[in-house]
Amino acid sequence: MDNRLVAVPKKGAMPAPAGCKWYETTLLLRPDATESEREAELVKVQACLKANGAVQMEVIAREPTPTAYAVKGHTHAAYVLITYAAPPTAVPVLHKLFTTPVVGALPVLLRFMSFAK
Repeated sequence: MDNRLVAVPKKGAMPAPAGCKWYETTLLLRPDATESEREAELVKVQACLKANGAVQMEVIAREPTPTAYAVKGHTHAAYVLITYAAPPTAVPVLHKLFTTPVVGALPVLLRFMSFAK
């Protein structure tokens, strides 16, 4: 995963495109997931957002670090912050993707949350 820092627009600094709002989605990924599994999860999330009208996506990903408390039995997690402009309908579709289990696969995603900026 790329650990470089990316400049993220502050609220009001850059207006969102017409019909869109700025959102931030934070993901906690399993610390024991391989690099390719984490990358595949991010590709899936970005594809879902793009398919639902998201633009100007910025992703900040960090290697597994300690969490404040155990999340689903894990005391470490890989943190990912995705900042994007999207229509309000994109976030519920993304959350549905997160909550739909994949049969026969260990979930890479431990926890997620989205905020409108």
